[in-house]
Amino acid sequence: MATLYRTDGRMEELQPANGVNWSLEELQTLVGGYIEVTRTVDGRFLVLDEEGKLKRKDLNIFATRLYVYGRHDPIVGDAVVIDTRLEINGPDEEEESSCPTMGSGGVHTDSYYDDGICQTCGAKKKLPIAAEEEDDG
Repeated sequence: MATLYRTDGRMEELQPANGVNWSLEELQTLVGGYIEVTRTVDGRFLVLDEEGKLKRKDLNIFATRLYVYGRHDPIVGDAVVIDTRLEINGPDEEEESSCPTMGSGGVHTDSYYDDGICQTCGAKKKLPIAAEEEDDG
């Protein structure tokens, strides 16, 4: 689930075509160009057109208020706010997480949602290697 903030003040709740995560093409269509991903003041992900200022797109007041650096750097063009990294990237077992809650052995130390997704970064829960071996036996 995501919220599209349009420059004219309209907001739309949207879901990705596959119902799980956004494709690059979907996000590029929504923002009208190559995407840039940054953070909101409450830790969500803000997707915008990385060339929006060069294209002289209109100011987006609502997205600017959400942007972590909005007081100094306004957002232009339509922008999408997405709750977790998983919704942007999708699951990727080989990708090393940069989550601040990641402990040794690739195991998160933070809380998980009931579906095994990290509340901080959206990564899938990994079992410790010893636990994985015990489950196979």
